[in-house]
Amino acid sequence: MDKLNGIMEKELVSVLVPAFHSGNTIVKTLQSIYHQTYQNLELIVTDDGSADESIELIQDWIEANRARFQHAVLLTSEENTGISKNVNRGAAACKGDWIKIIAADDLLLPDCIEEYMRLVRADEGQIKIYQSNEEVINEKGEITGCMENERLRMKKLAAMETVKEQYRYFLFNDIKVSPTLFFSRKVFHEVGGCDEEIRNIDDYPLKLRFLQKGYRMGHLDSVTVQYRIHNSISHSKKEVCPLNHVRQRRILKKRCCYPYISKTEISYWVSEYLERFQENMIIFVFRNKPGLGVKCFMKAMSYLIPRQWERRLVERKAGK
Repeated sequence: MDKLNGIMEKELVSVLVPAFHSGNTIVKTLQSIYHQTYQNLELIVTDDGSADESIELIQDWIEANRARFQHAVLLTSEENTGISKNVNRGAAACKGDWIKIIAADDLLLPDCIEEYMRLVRADEGQIKIYQSNEEVINEKGEITGCMENERLRMKKLAAMETVKEQYRYFLFNDIKVSPTLFFSRKVFHEVGGCDEEIRNIDDYPLKLRFLQKGYRMGHLDSVTVQYRIHNSISHSKKEVCPLNHVRQRRILKKRCCYPYISKTEISYWVSEYLERFQENMIIFVFRNKPGLGVKCFMKAMSYLIPRQWERRLVERKAGK
């Protein structure tokens, strides 16, 4: 640990917390940052127009715990501007060599930053963006599972020899462990940050930008984050396909994927067509309501969509 403090902790790490209506969870998120074993941290919380008690809770917490950080600040917006713009606003205030984003309802495990910085040292600064593994928790903070299939897919991606291979893989398949993202602040700004035209999806377009610019993605094969699944833009107990998220995903695909994929990539376009068909069936036939019928329909579709064949094979390999 002394060696870690003496060498690695010369690098300041910014922990960036985008928040919106996070009063029920924000204090626990901030506590998980406070308890990081890596000491050289700054804390940037950027609230996107919350109307609940979030701002007061954040202000009080920062005031009580400011001494823990090299710098701690809350940024606020008078209106809700969307996740992408909120992240860019927070990143503009970051001074660290590296940025760890953590949503205001997720948790960092205590050695998250330390493990990342050990890997940064081992990679000698050659990798500028990383993902790791995560646990899934519910609204009560209880662990409900892990994303083992995504871990295996991430390992496969990290083993690829070229950035071009990684980029192609991501164009065809996002690896959904985005709450674990850890990246270079300098390169984040170099690639243009988050795409603000895609208002509420910041992670997938950002990963594509890093890869498209030639920055290889690395993998930390450890659980570093607890990802909370509850009602949100992308998850809903009342809707199988949250409509706002569906619209945002379609904008994302048109801007970030379709222009870069050849018309001869038959499996990709078949997957896109079938997934659009599935969404429309769920929304217009099943009225977007959870139930046994829609569950059976989605299960059947998973055998037809080429993109999901690999995921099923990965799950089988993981013993599921």
